Amino acid sequence: MTDAPARSDFEGIDASEDAEARLRRSQSALALAMRGGRMRWWQRDLTTEEVTWSPELEELFGLAPGQFHGDRHSFLAFVHPDDRPAVNAAVAGAIESGGDYVVEFRFRHADGTWRWMEGRGRATYVDGRPDVLYGIGMDITERKQADELRDVFVGMLSHELRTPVTAIYGGSQVLRRDHVDEATRQEIIADIITESERLERLVENLLVLARAERHVSLGGRDPVLLRQILTAVVADKRRRWPEATIEVDIETGLPPVTSDDGSVELVVRNLISNALKYGRPDGTVSVTARRVGESVVVLVSDEGSGIDDAAAPHLFELFYRTEDAKRRAQGAGIGLFVVRVLVEAAGGRVWAANRPSGGAEFGFSLPVFAEVDDGPAVD
Repeated sequence: MTDAPARSDFEGIDASEDAEARLRRSQSALALAMRGGRMRWWQRDLTTEEVTWSPELEELFGLAPGQFHGDRHSFLAFVHPDDRPAVNAAVAGAIESGGDYVVEFRFRHADGTWRWMEGRGRATYVDGRPDVLYGIGMDITERKQADELRDVFVGMLSHELRTPVTAIYGGSQVLRRDHVDEATRQEIIADIITESERLERLVENLLVLARAERHVSLGGRDPVLLRQILTAVVADKRRRWPEATIEVDIETGLPPVTSDDGSVELVVRNLISNALKYGRPDGTVSVTARRVGESVVVLVSDEGSGIDDAAAPHLFELFYRTEDAKRRAQGAGIGLFVVRVLVEAAGGRVWAANRPSGGAEFGFSLPVFAEVDDGPAVD
């Protein structure tokens, strides 16, 4: 007769199963944490030089599972040539010292783009000799881009704010003198007005930019009467630019659009200012507004040199300025970006194109406002 298993045998099996279950849960939690932190693991056998990547690391590089060739040279082929010495030095230093290493480097994704990675690792030792090097890789592309954007922003801000402030202060000091002829006085006053407008618009754009960087909701969902805003902005521009010719053509019975007054006004100011700066000095700036389907389209056109085809897709990007724009006028490369984010936040779109008759045309559309039916009112 076969003896039944002892109770302790079952307890041992149960304990083993519990341990395996806990291990699986721990591994799942670790994998989830690493994925959430964009961390991927790898290890390198320092005896055989075999390199093992986790499937998640292969995915990070844009590779299919098992596509990595499994050696150090295959890894280095992905690293930017300028960054390979730093990577090799960091790894060699960690192996020699027995400490951790941290190194940032660019890597080539399978789609051909260059991205940023932070690599961390250390070696294990057997009988005092390095045995296995292991570590993690983290995608830090967004962080590096944010750092680069911040550096550009600070540099631009220091220049763009200082320039109009210096001009306003200098002009004010000259006006305080007793013997300033009338022609010079009027020229200085015109410069102060121009620089004040530039400073005002820059501050407004920077406020929008700051909100966009923090992913704060932009724009409203209120009914906006475009006729009133277009008329007011054009009147102000004519006052500040008396030598400019600005024509306005607004369709009769134009319906309200969805946005908010402040956002639409800033969009229109930026586009008209852009046309006045880069259009032909003796040319005409045209502002038109028409209903097209369930949207209202606003076009601001000038008679300048037009838009380079290669530049057209980038005109609404932050800090982008063409070489021609840099030569012709000062600017920060923020205005058109602000136009795009404010219009898109309201459900509209923006575009830029060359006019058949010459010059550039910048346009935006906003959806016609429609009341939202919240259901019957409750007393």
